[in-house]
Amino acid sequence: MKQTPTVQNLDKILPETTQTMEGETFELMYNVQLNCTPVLSWLMISCIARFTDSLTEDERQSLRDEATLLFREESGSTFEERLSKSEKIDTFILEIIRLNTPHLAGTYGRARKDFVMESKTGRYQIHKDDLLCTFVYAIHRDEEVFEDPFKLKMTRDRKIIENQNVCFGSPLVMEPTVNNHKCPADRVMINVLKMFLAHFTRCDVNITSDVTCSYTSSERLACTDEPLVVEKFVYKE
Repeated sequence: MKQTPTVQNLDKILPETTQTMEGETFELMYNVQLNCTPVLSWLMISCIARFTDSLTEDERQSLRDEATLLFREESGSTFEERLSKSEKIDTFILEIIRLNTPHLAGTYGRARKDFVMESKTGRYQIHKDDLLCTFVYAIHRDEEVFEDPFKLKMTRDRKIIENQNVCFGSPLVMEPTVNNHKCPADRVMINVLKMFLAHFTRCDVNITSDVTCSYTSSERLACTDEPLVVEKFVYKE
């Protein structure tokens, strides 16, 4: 967050503020998180849908078991430490972001000069001022990187998913800087999603709608072709 242009220029943007730089930075983080709410809502519904239709019962139970350990207070272990070690939950969330990314297109910009772009399918002449854009949907489904790229698989290498995931503007393994267009709130959002999934595993839910996601719906309702309809929802501590 401290490397983003907005934070670096807070003294110019808010010259009359009575808060400290740290206070304004936290205020900015809160607003970033608030603005992420539509994306988080999309991904949360995707979590519900894919938990329902893409996992075996054994895989669902393994997530429940890991969530149980997450909520269990252990001597000498903070909640944040347990959250960082929740590997199955982490894999599921990374797969959700890979498959059901809310952004089909990502970072874009115009070429500053003529150049030839090398790609897997050939060499392309790019001219100055041509508009270039990352096609997130295709990058996340590269068959040369992912086996069965259209399926959610709990056995995938998390590092490979992170290297290939550009939903937040740059690969997840990169730190956000002034120049790489990386969302500074990406890890905050991922942790919120991990917490949501952990709580959802404790719920008794009866979904009566079709949770299929074909990407053919003109409305693209939260990664289900139809609105999510729940007949019963009970939270069990």
